[in-house]
Amino acid sequence: MRDPAIRAAALTATRSWTVSGDAGPPAEPFERRLAGSTQYERPIGGRDVVYLDLTAPGAPAPMMLPPITWQLDGQPVADAIGQLTFPLDLHRLSPGTHTMAVRVGDETRTWTVDNTPPTVAYTLSPTVASIATDAGSGTPHVFMRDEFTMQLDPADDQPGYVVAEFRLNGDGWHHYYGWPDAPPGTPFRFTPRGTNIKELIYGSLSAEGLSPQPWEPREPGWGSHRIEYRAIDAAGNIGDARDFRVTIMPGPECARTVTGQHAGDLRVDSGVTCVIGATVTGSIAVAAGASLVATDARIGGGITAARAADVELVATTVAGDVRIEGTVGRVVLFGATVTGATTVSGGGSTPARLIGSTFGTLTCAGNGEAPVNGGTPNRLPGGATGQCAGL
Repeated sequence: MRDPAIRAAALTATRSWTVSGDAGPPAEPFERRLAGSTQYERPIGGRDVVYLDLTAPGAPAPMMLPPITWQLDGQPVADAIGQLTFPLDLHRLSPGTHTMAVRVGDETRTWTVDNTPPTVAYTLSPTVASIATDAGSGTPHVFMRDEFTMQLDPADDQPGYVVAEFRLNGDGWHHYYGWPDAPPGTPFRFTPRGTNIKELIYGSLSAEGLSPQPWEPREPGWGSHRIEYRAIDAAGNIGDARDFRVTIMPGPECARTVTGQHAGDLRVDSGVTCVIGATVTGSIAVAAGASLVATDARIGGGITAARAADVELVATTVAGDVRIEGTVGRVVLFGATVTGATTVSGGGSTPARLIGSTFGTLTCAGNGEAPVNGGTPNRLPGGATGQCAGL
């Protein structure tokens, strides 16, 4: 095809054929049918988005959309006509079981909607003390020694597997499986540094997280923590997360234990003196280097501690003033009630923990770190000043 005129005529004919694309008479419209959808063999969740699949592989074009109508609890949903998806969350279903149906042409599909979220109960090992985080909330803040366990028991109104989950201090959610390498039903165990099981760490309260690597250096997680828990049912409903707080401290090695009633003043000259469920009719003086750990005790006078090692008042009532100055180790007042004035000053690098307690007045000054309340505010009818303002 060397002749330019002939070559040009051939190209013109080719272009004309390509553009016209005349392949004969147009195809008849093909009505799509229901080929797939969100599963309907078991209940779906109350916040699911139900979808329809009308794909028909191999069908000639063009395709025509069949009539699509939706019903919720037997009532037509006008604004869903012709839609291929149905977002249940937009319809704000009441709690309980509902029925949803769709008609696509002459085909019908029906779903059971489970809009009742699952629940989960928790059980802790015995506590040393427990207080409410705020009036009327019912959320507890508990005090533990050395370690504690938690068991979660999820439940739902529909058949199917229910998953319990929990998380520590706002970190990621963990599936609750009980305790590894233990019989079913064994509760989960929390310790300050975790437990090594086959070179995996479980239940660590350290800042490195619940399951740090076993070779990671980690500081013991003494102090206050928030634990949230929830459940997910077989339909995918996620129950509301609830929570509790826990403050965990080392168990004291008591050199002297006071129980029952102690008449008059009590002097703590050395070692650790534990006052457990006792009544001291007078005052308590703690000498330098000594420690006082009072639990569920009643002190008729005041307490003074100058350069003590540790001072802990847990669920303890003090009728007089409390003066804690220059403490080397821990200062913990958990669920305590002090009728008089409380002063916490000159403490070391560990912040004093003043948690859910009631103080006549509270003054904090000169501490290496400002005192903290562990997430549970104190009751301060006489107010607080210095580093404890707003605590």
